[in-house]
Amino acid sequence: MVVQRKDQNEVEFSSVSVKTGDPNASSIAKTQSFKHYKTMAPTEESILRSFLLSKSGLRDVVTLSEFTSFFPPSKRSSPLVRQLYRDLQGQRNAICESVSKQINMECRMGARLIASRRATRADVNGSGEEGGMEAHVSLELVKMLMGSSY
Repeated sequence: MVVQRKDQNEVEFSSVSVKTGDPNASSIAKTQSFKHYKTMAPTEESILRSFLLSKSGLRDVVTLSEFTSFFPPSKRSSPLVRQLYRDLQGQRNAICESVSKQINMECRMGARLIASRRATRADVNGSGEEGGMEAHVSLELVKMLMGSSY
């Protein structure tokens, strides 16, 4: 196996398989190569954008000529068909913009939630109780089981 580093994020692997048993055939049967790209785990934002906004424009779904073909032949040349397509395009763009804003808001809320959970975990673990979070959870469980008299 041969490994070549192309750049910081790309590594190319090549492997050569040797064929034996047939004296008339060449000793090298085939070379396979593939590239491996180092990538980070996808973020919440990238997942949402790729599934909700990727290829979401009206032109990606249906072109003007395809849209025109949905109408009877006598109405296809009407300027109203083009106007209707442009109106649908505007509505679709507005929806995509709204979804994009919702994704941004959701990511900000998620980041705040993660930060608050980390802070809470740090407070519980660093509160001086022996056993950290486990002791806190056990104490809460005992309080629930025994009632408020504990």
